[in-house]
Amino acid sequence: MIESKRYFGRIFFPDKPDVKISGAWLTIAEKSISIEAPINTHKNDDWPIVLGEFNGLDKVTLLNCRSGGGSSGAGGTYGIIKARFILAGIHIHTNDELKFNRATLFSSALENWIRENEWIDEEGESKYVIPKPKEIVNTNIESFSIVINTGHSIRQGVELHAHKVCTVQFISEIPTHFNDLLESIRHLKKLILFLTNKNPEFESAYFFIGDYQVELLNTSSPLEDKKFTQFIRIEYSEVKSYLTQLIQNWFTQKRLYPVVDLVLEKCFNTQMSSEGFFLNVCVAMESFHRRFGKENVKKIKLDEPQNKQAIIELLKDNCELLKWFKDKSTEWEKPSLKERLFEFKGTVKYVIGTVFPFDIEEFIKRTVQTRNDMAHEGEHGKRFSDIELFLASKVIEYTLRLEILKLFGVNVNSTSRSLMDEAKNNIETLARLNDYNQFEILKNT
Repeated sequence: MIESKRYFGRIFFPDKPDVKISGAWLTIAEKSISIEAPINTHKNDDWPIVLGEFNGLDKVTLLNCRSGGGSSGAGGTYGIIKARFILAGIHIHTNDELKFNRATLFSSALENWIRENEWIDEEGESKYVIPKPKEIVNTNIESFSIVINTGHSIRQGVELHAHKVCTVQFISEIPTHFNDLLESIRHLKKLILFLTNKNPEFESAYFFIGDYQVELLNTSSPLEDKKFTQFIRIEYSEVKSYLTQLIQNWFTQKRLYPVVDLVLEKCFNTQMSSEGFFLNVCVAMESFHRRFGKENVKKIKLDEPQNKQAIIELLKDNCELLKWFKDKSTEWEKPSLKERLFEFKGTVKYVIGTVFPFDIEEFIKRTVQTRNDMAHEGEHGKRFSDIELFLASKVIEYTLRLEILKLFGVNVNSTSRSLMDEAKNNIETLARLNDYNQFEILKNT
């Protein structure tokens, strides 16, 4: 929980640098950054940049600002300005100047996940050996490098205080715009979430112009990782040898970006309903297969190509109608959800194990029918009970996570603890925790 802090000072706008507005209060809270100042603001006002000088912060550049209302009375007129980011320690007057050659970020999620270089040894009375910093990753991604290091932060006074830290650096030879750096940072946070299943927000972030350092303050809310449902636990030691390759693929496989967003949606929205979760992973499965599945999937409805050709023969004398039919029937050639699921049948079957009272073919059939029921009729209870709907969603989610890891070169069976077994055991655990008894269900059907 971030403690709300208030700072007193003044603000001004880049296009009127000589007009200083005194008597401004800057409030930095967990989910908001706001300024209250004696100015008139209107509902649709927005400013890319607002500059300020505040006690305790000195110079600040506020970014992505908009009107937050205001008040008027005997005490005067006050307007509220909401900001998305603060760069502390600098005045940047134009959007073109928002360029940096490096960003350094401190990650508690990676700090706890990377089990290396963490032990402080005691050598005799009052003598300690602190491990030297260690480079975990150093790789080039397009126009910048990503460097991950572990080490220790040391503070010495009456007592010696040392704790492990993990830093992530984005380094660019050519100054990179703030928005582009921010987009890359956001994408890396998704990988941290995917691997660690922990809140990926950085404890602190610093941007550099040459050697000049400025601190980034923002309103990103931490994810409630205590509310995450059962996840596939990935140990650092299991993917250590793949980590550089994982990061490279995570950034270069841009076709995967929409799939990643869908797979992680439940982490960002822990209150998502079971129905929403189910539809979300079905869309993610179709999207993943469309981008990375086999081009020629075995058709389950074998009569469709023959029927299409027969209709084309009947329409060959009507050119206009034939053209219309060919355009409309191109959808027939695309795999259905059922056909897409069957391509990953081996993974789905293994993850399900013996949890459901029906076989893999019936599971896929019910999944497709339920998706159609929900999409077209708004119903979901015809084929799956509520707990079965949730379990089916987790099966598809785990299948997608495993297939993404395979895509990135990770052998999900040969890790020290099989990730396939981890997924299967998780489904069994979720069934048990939710009192799902397939044998009772069979007895009553």
